[in-house]
Amino acid sequence: MCKHTQKPNPSQKGPISNRIYSAKQPVTQQITHKTTRLKSFFSLVDPNRETIATDLSIEQAKPISERIVGSLIKFQRMEGAS
Repeated sequence: MCKHTQKPNPSQKGPISNRIYSAKQPVTQQITHKTTRLKSFFSLVDPNRETIATDLSIEQAKPISERIVGSLIKFQRMEGAS
């Protein structure tokens, strides 16, 4: 009977000893986060789907839509704010 597996020897340098060594070392990589502020734009349409206004913030569109019965606020796009 022939055995092809070897018993790991701590004095040997190889994949097993490297994994054990690297697992004991603290991770000191510096992770950088890039944040981007996003701004949403909305359009306001009447009940017949005719455009009333475009490029509105939600704070602008909501009060106008409450005054016009049956109007809808539609999401238009999102952009990176500067």
